[in-house]
Amino acid sequence: MCFGNTPPTLSANVGLANATTTPRSTASVSWVTGDIIVVTMTDEGVNTGDGFTAVPTATGLTFASVINHTASANCALAIFTATAASSGSSAITGSHHNSGTAGNWVMWVWVWHNSGGVGTNASQFTSTKTVNLTPAGGANSAIVWAVGDFAGGSVTPSATPTSPNETTRQAIGAAGANYLNADITNQTSSGAVSYGIVTTTTGPFSIGVLEIKGTTGGGPTCSQSISLMGVGCQ
Repeated sequence: MCFGNTPPTLSANVGLANATTTPRSTASVSWVTGDIIVVTMTDEGVNTGDGFTAVPTATGLTFASVINHTASANCALAIFTATAASSGSSAITGSHHNSGTAGNWVMWVWVWHNSGGVGTNASQFTSTKTVNLTPAGGANSAIVWAVGDFAGGSVTPSATPTSPNETTRQAIGAAGANYLNADITNQTSSGAVSYGIVTTTTGPFSIGVLEIKGTTGGGPTCSQSISLMGVGCQ
């Protein structure tokens, strides 16, 4: 008999549009004990050293940094996570560090129920438009990714991959930089997949990808093709 993982459930998502004001807060979101809250933050990289030196804040949550890249002729990009110790609700507040001229920045928040915890992550900060990630939890993890295009201009980007069940939460084509925030709630592939941006511009691109693991079904998955008692998974 074969068992598969159960993907986590996305219970809430909310974000902040492109603006220079700092700090800024989202609308209130709610969570229950054990939920994983993910925050992505991306800026236009107007000054070398711009970025997100302070973790986000929310009543009842403590965030930790997973990826944190400061601007250097590219966009600053950060991903933070928190695990809820108890049920609660709060706005999420983010802050942007300006080394000189105030720069535009965006933020997006996801709340994940019934997960197996935070998995692996990947990032890149070059002219390459995608980065590979192999989920630590195998198939049926959720995937979140954010991209900043340093020289995007007015081109509105789109996400890759678009299947299975990809949802673009934010796609902004702005004069200073372009931004993308997207997720897949159930990545059915257990192997490496390229996550990133589709655009006609040449970057450089700041990309951060994070896995939120599904919950184990208590046995091998069919995709692992493990034979039990001489009978293979079908």
